[in-house]
Amino acid sequence: MGRGNPRGHPRGLPLSRIRVELHCHTYWSPDCGVDPAKLLKTARRKGLDMIAVTDHNQIGGAFEARDLETFPVIVGEEIKTNRGELLGYFLQEYIPPGMSVADTARAIMEQGGIVSVPHPFDRYRSSAIERDALLEIAGELDMIEIFNSRNIKTEDNDDARHLQEARELVPAVGSDAHSLLEVARSYQEIEPFNGAREFLAVMAHAKLTTRKSSNLIHFISTYQKLRKRYTGRGIPAGAR
Repeated sequence: MGRGNPRGHPRGLPLSRIRVELHCHTYWSPDCGVDPAKLLKTARRKGLDMIAVTDHNQIGGAFEARDLETFPVIVGEEIKTNRGELLGYFLQEYIPPGMSVADTARAIMEQGGIVSVPHPFDRYRSSAIERDALLEIAGELDMIEIFNSRNIKTEDNDDARHLQEARELVPAVGSDAHSLLEVARSYQEIEPFNGAREFLAVMAHAKLTTRKSSNLIHFISTYQKLRKRYTGRGIPAGAR
């Protein structure tokens, strides 16, 4: 097994390119109400072969989805640093929010994980990594999300692509799905792999499929956030 992969390469996948969704959420995120089992069922129905669960400052949803053993899952986390968010893939353990960008990246790497950045340059998200912090950490990144289906401005995705090309980083795309409607809006087709390092190698040659989601989709996240805040419903036991 390659280092950092909790389950290794899923058995039974064909020796052809596979479709992978790298950015989606479950009800472990404060702004999402999706049950992990339904997420995996939807991913399969929409033609995906693997999915990364990347809840906000939570890893329980990824573990819950993985342990169902009904669909190949990459354990991930979208982590809020003191200067914006990073994405960690192939994680073994929870990484707490609030650390520096450098310390968060180091914590991902110490687990044998892949360090990426979600929705860089998105002008409407307070959680997006600060531009100066992104440039400072660029040398430590493995990947960067060059297209996020939830980005409102096309120019923000374009800026991410320009940085990826300038720094020769591995490009990735993500639906950033907070609802079942959004799953598989953007995904990558890659060769089968075994572990985190092989994943990164095949991602360098990925075929990227991108589709923007409707701006109205943001209301789903807002509703879920308010619902959980004021009713306490939809929060899984054990959520931090």
